[in-house]
Parts: sequence; C-alpha cells; structure tokens
Amino acid sequence: EEGVGEEEEVDPDFKEVVDRPAAEEEYSECGDDETVDGDDARSMAGSMFTDGASVREEDSLSQASTNPKSSSFSARRRRGKAKGASGRLSVRDTGEIEPVDFYVDVDVRKTPELLEGRTGSKEQGRSALFFKLTSSGHYNCTRAAFRRAGFKPTQGNNWNVMWGKALKMAEYTDLDCFQKVNHFPGAFLLGRKDNLARACARFRRVFGGEAFEYLPKTFVLPGDRADLVMDAELEASQGGGKKGANQGMYIVKPPAGSQGRGIRIVSDVDSIKDKACVVSRYIADPMLINGTKFDLRLYVAVTSFNPLRVYIHEKGLARFCTVKYSGGVKSKKNRFMNLTNYSLNKNSPNFIKNNDQLRDDVGHKWSLRAVLAWMEERGINPAPVMKRIEDLVVRTLLAVEVQINTNMQLHVPHRTNCFELFGFDVMLDANLKPWLIEVNTALSLAADAPLDKAIKNQIVTELLHMVCVKPYDRRRLAEKLQKDKDKRLQGGARKGGAQGSSSRGRSQRDNARRRDVIAGRVHALEALTADDVALLRESDEELSRRGGYRRIFPNDDSASRSQAECFEVARYHNRLLMAWISRGNSLSVSDYLAGHHRNIIPPDDSASRS
Repeated sequence: EEGVGEEEEVDPDFKEVVDRPAAEEEYSECGDDETVDGDDARSMAGSMFTDGASVREEDSLSQASTNPKSSSFSARRRRGKAKGASGRLSVRDTGEIEPVDFYVDVDVRKTPELLEGRTGSKEQGRSALFFKLTSSGHYNCTRAAFRRAGFKPTQGNNWNVMWGKALKMAEYTDLDCFQKVNHFPGAFLLGRKDNLARACARFRRVFGGEAFEYLPKTFVLPGDRADLVMDAELEASQGGGKKGANQGMYIVKPPAGSQGRGIRIVSDVDSIKDKACVVSRYIADPMLINGTKFDLRLYVAVTSFNPLRVYIHEKGLARFCTVKYSGGVKSKKNRFMNLTNYSLNKNSPNFIKNNDQLRDDVGHKWSLRAVLAWMEERGINPAPVMKRIEDLVVRTLLAVEVQINTNMQLHVPHRTNCFELFGFDVMLDANLKPWLIEVNTALSLAADAPLDKAIKNQIVTELLHMVCVKPYDRRRLAEKLQKDKDKRLQGGARKGGAQGSSSRGRSQRDNARRRDVIAGRVHALEALTADDVALLRESDEELSRRGGYRRIFPNDDSASRSQAECFEVARYHNRLLMAWISRGNSLSVSDYLAGHHRNIIPPDDSASRS
C-alpha cells in the first residue's frame, strides 16, 4: 500500500498538535482492559437489540448508526479503537441520538447554542468527541473541519473518527459500532495502478469488454510483456509501419508511484526493462483548453459497499500542463507538456498560480465548474460528459466490490465503520470520451491556494456531515459490554453475531425471505424487518445531509439499473435499497410503513435455535 494514490503532500501550514484532553484521560480506561477472544467478542454483536434479533450476514444490515427509534440504550458516541470486547458492540437503533453537525463556515466552539444538548455537563467527558489524524491525514482542512464541529484531537484510542493511513486488517476488528475510519479494507485495490489494471481487466472478462471501456489498454509488467509486444506490433502495422504523431506511444508508470515520479513516455516497448511497472497506451488526442492538456480531479465519496452508495461532489479541480501540447514522438520527453500532475507542474517556470478563489478559470488549476462553463460557452453540452464520467466512477468501484465486501465481512465488525473519499483522475479526449487515469486513496488535501482551500474544506466538511458521526456515552457502553460478557461467562445465551458471522445469526424465516428477494420471487419491500427499516432510514438520513454531494448510485434511472446488472454477487441490501429508491413516491420510511399498512416482522425463536 506504500505510495498509493497520486499525492501524499504535506500541508504547508500544518503544525503537529498533540494534546490529550482531560476528559479522554478520565475515560480512556473504558474497555481497554477487557480482552475477549474473537468468537466471544463477535457474539456480543446485537446484544443491545431490543428484540434480541441478530445482526449481519454475508450482506448484513447496518446495526448501529441510523435507525432513529428503538434501543433503550441512550448512548452518545465515540470511543476509539479500544482493545478487546469493547470494540464489538452492535446497536441496531440509536434512539434519540442525533448525528454531529459539521459546518463549512460555522465554529460551534464560538456558537454555544449549537452545543446545547450534545454534551451536557453531566456527560461532557464520557460523550466528548475526539478525532485522530494519522500519517497522510495531517491537513488543515481535515483538522479544521473536526475542530469547528467541537471535536478534540487525540493520539490515543478513544476516538470517534480516524482519518489518515488505512488500518491493517487486524486493526479493523477492534472498532466499536460508533467509530468510523476513512478507509475500507482493501481500498489499495484501486489505489495501486497494477491492482486497478487487474481489477478492470477481470471485470471485463466477467461482464464483457463493453462493460468497462474507460481504461486505456494497459499491461502489467513483467507478466504481460508478450501481450505488450504484440500490441505494439499491431499498432505499427495499422499505422503502415510509421511511428509519427502519437502512433505506438505508451506511458510507463511505477505500480505504486505518486506525484509524477518515475513516469515516462516511450515509443519503443523494447526500451522498457523487465521490472514491475504499468504500461498503458498513450491518449493520443486529448481535449485541450487554451492549447494545453489537462485532467480532472473528481471527489467521490463511498459511504457503504453493502449496499453500495456512491456520491460525487459538485466541486472538483482541473490541473493543467504548463507547456502547450504539440504531440508527437519528438516532444515525448517534455514532462511539462505531457504530464498533468500538479506536484510536477507547480515547479515549472511557466506555472501560474491561482490566487483568487472567485476567479476559478485563471492559472494552471481551475475548478470543475470553470471547465464545464468553458465547454458551455463553446456550445458543448457538459451534461452527457458528466454522465459518462459518473458511469466510469461507478463501474470502477464495481470492479472491486466483491473483494472489498469480502474484507469487510472478514475483518470489520460493523457495516457502518468505514467510509472513503476517493480522488478519481479522468482525462477527456478530443471526442469528449472520459478515460480513467488513476484512483487516489491517499489523496492530497493540502491547500496552497485560495481555490484549493475553499474546495477541499467543503468536500471534507460535507463528507463528515454526511456519514452521520454520532456521540455516545463511553462509560455506559463499557458497562453494557461488561454486563453482557459476565452473562455469557455465567452460561447465558449468546445473542446475534458480528459482521463475520454470515447468516447464522438471523432467523431461518429471514434467511429464506432474503433468498426469495434475491431470486425475484418476493418484492424487497414486502414484510420488512427491523434491520431493513434501519438501513432505509440510514440511507435517507445520509442523503438528506449530503450538501454538495450528489448520489450517483443507486438512483431510479436507466444508468443505475444497467450498473446494477454488473454486481458479481447479488446482495440483498443492494436489492432492498434499489427497491426503496424505485418505490414511486417520496414518503419517509415511517409514512410508507403506515400508508401501506406494512408491519415490521418481529423476530422468531428460530434464530436462537439455529
């Protein structure tokens, strides 16, 4: 995972802050001294369900983070990656717990009325909000977003949200149901260029070449050398043996490089050494603005892989080369002409910095809005272009959906523990077709210009607002976990199951119904369970808090229906959410249940018997 993504720049204004608030000192012991073996800890998931129903499965439903109505446990939220059993509590219904609000331009520390009811004097310490930044997460925009919302920094384990480098697989298992981390396990499948190429190639093999037409023909060396040589010979023969213009040109990249390091353009594939690298056909006819090449940085948020929920932010960036493009073999060594990497071009003597966020079409970094406006001014309709870009994004995520969900099932105790902000780099050709350049999982959020600062501040703040971070009482959480642990040690029945327990924790009736829904024998909105209702409320609440993000999957449109055919594994939650979105009305979950006289299926005893 080293070097994943494009950037990893350090925020120029960053100052390390290490302070451990007294509130955390006082309550950091909650759960830290508990050690329970994995099976015991997982069996505690669902123990706070008011009906004793179990959680999770191969595509288990959310437990603890959104269903507003249930649970006598009036907890708040946050506790960090405390060790052992305290990291595995599942709460299906969070009762009156409201998500924390994040504001782009309001600081709750200076607005006391916004803090009322969040952390009353009695629960100030136990329900205090903490964030933890690790390597690759130390940016002013992330730190400021947390601080404006009333969070305090910590270097301990008692955090609500961790932002930075991806956890190791084993570290995910200690998360409690209220904690959130900004990476899914296995996201490096997108971030490394070699893994991305293999994932897309596999996706094409499974669903046909027309299912993914957005990645230039790519070869992962040394394994694909024979195919690369054959492709180069074919290119040469089609060009009549000539190698003029951009005929037969390839771009060579290290598999895990960043900031443009190690990238070169070649016309002779024999010059590429037999070492690990990724070789792609060079995009010969890029779209130009003012005579220069550019690429687009799209900010994509994935809040869940099961069900898959994907958002794209209305704000994005365009990064320009600093030398006008001429193409051809003779200019292949001019990096400022051919490579759009901002970290490279900002060192060019021709670089013009944008110093006014209100003039977002000046210099060598524009906003996405400015590019779309430029297209409109020249009679180009940007809507179809953006539709194709959105299709590119969704299909790229579908290419790794199986692997990431497998990792979630094996290592992550709660379906709502993870979210991620991806940086999709896309280049348009002269025919306005989008091409995927790479996906960044450790994207730079450094802001060295007003335009950068405004855009990145908004995308981070609105993402944190959308994922519904919820406060909770750590002491009460620890007490409940200990109480459940003692009950089990005294021979009490196990309840529920964690994310890795598959369908064993659910009732036989519920398992049969899910199979019928997936097979199309039963409509997904018939006979909803309490977990189903929790997931639908979670999705609706998230959508209502999206800010500048726009959901691009799932939607009630032909694009989403076509994309839904490309799930390698049919998952119940995807079917349920798609059915809800396509229900034909805008009723809330409660109004829908009341208006259609639908009841929530109560649990039966078969779950405990099984």
